[in-house]
Amino acid sequence: MGHKLRKILSISFFKTARFNIHYFGLEGLFHPYVLIARNVILSKFGGGVLQVENKRIGTIQIGFPSARIVDSRYNRSIWRNDGIIVFKGSAFLASGTKIDNSGELIIGDDFHITANSMILCKKKIHIGKDVLISWNCQMMDHDFHKIINIDSIVNEAQPIWIGNHVWVGCDSIILKGTRIHNDSVIAAGSLITGKDCESNTIYGGINRRLKTGILWEK
Repeated sequence: MGHKLRKILSISFFKTARFNIHYFGLEGLFHPYVLIARNVILSKFGGGVLQVENKRIGTIQIGFPSARIVDSRYNRSIWRNDGIIVFKGSAFLASGTKIDNSGELIIGDDFHITANSMILCKKKIHIGKDVLISWNCQMMDHDFHKIINIDSIVNEAQPIWIGNHVWVGCDSIILKGTRIHNDSVIAAGSLITGKDCESNTIYGGINRRLKTGILWEK
């Protein structure tokens, strides 16, 4: 069975129509900018979705298989939104991708999640263009639970900013307050927490700068 035929058979036409009509009105019914796979759980339809560039059918794809080692039948994607999500171009959120947004999530052109990763946004997450996120990654701009001293909250949500052409390796975690500048790589299994990561640099471990002056290719 060809790749294109498998893709067509894995589309949920009901979920695709529901999603596009909700966010884009009748225009979305006849021009479904977002394709939804059968295994996607559409948990919450709040807020808004904006597409400011490259509006064409299937520009954004959610829940389709990508990595050969991930069984897409059992790695279900989840969409939960009651904030604002801006897609600035094409985006491929492969099977197992989980989006939980109640803030402002901005995603640049040519964005790709390989499989089974999570973006959890409460305040603001900005992702530049040509960004690749591998499998089993987590990105969170908040701690879920409040830590309070005598008179204030000590762990408020903080924005995450990711520049252009950034590669986040598998099993990595990016936490609130992090800034990753252009052309950098986050090595597999890394924990980046509140770090200002330089351009053209590899980071690994816990906030460790491993090598500078690098370039990387898809």
